[in-house]
Amino acid sequence: MIAAASSAAFWHLDRSTSIGALRGPRVARARAEDPEMFLSRLVIVAEGATEVGFVRCLLDRCGLSPLDAAGVYVADGGGNDDALGLLEALSAGGVHFGAFVDNEGTAPTRWQKVGSRARKLFFQWPSGCTERNVISLMPEADLTCLLLDGEGREIGERRATLATRLSLPKASLEQIRAAAGDGFRELIIEAATGRVPDGTPPQETKSFRKHQQQWFKSVRGGQELADTVFRFGIWPKLSEWLSPFCDAVRDIVSQPTTEAEQ
Repeated sequence: MIAAASSAAFWHLDRSTSIGALRGPRVARARAEDPEMFLSRLVIVAEGATEVGFVRCLLDRCGLSPLDAAGVYVADGGGNDDALGLLEALSAGGVHFGAFVDNEGTAPTRWQKVGSRARKLFFQWPSGCTERNVISLMPEADLTCLLLDGEGREIGERRATLATRLSLPKASLEQIRAAAGDGFRELIIEAATGRVPDGTPPQETKSFRKHQQQWFKSVRGGQELADTVFRFGIWPKLSEWLSPFCDAVRDIVSQPTTEAEQ
């Protein structure tokens, strides 16, 4: 019904009984593509598909599962700029929300305003993206595990993205690691984020950007990345940043349901 009534004025009543009008093109797009977010007790706007998977898995690991039963919905913000636009629209409408986003170093004042509204429910990496922050903390000896599936088999598509970046199209994983040397970690990060190497001809830039699709640019990939945090002992290094966000969501879930939510 929310999606179908696209021409109607749209007002939202949140868990704290705050009511406000939600307007603008980013809200209209969300109404059409993801109307379920407006029916939740708490919506968390995640940067993109990676962050959707990451947040879902993170909250599950923290004992907040199933999320739908708790009235928590993690929405795909559609990228840094679009996520910011949606969060600003929710804020302008007086709606309480959560956020989990990258820090691309753009629009700091706008992000600060959004963060001040969401408070502890707002998470933004101090710098960079989810992939970089997690992979940067991987133990050196375990980096090759990022190229293995759940059964320990090599993921050839991931190896191929690294080989291409080294101009070694037929290289084995061992040869790639040897050729990359101390730059192996950064090589993985650049492939996982789709960074285009300096000096790349314009006709090849799209191909390099698509490398990220073989890594963590999906909901499943985000879940894999979150599993990596716990599997390889990264959580203690990230808990100072992530625990306040998880605790804030837990506080919302533990609050009694109001009459307006029933």
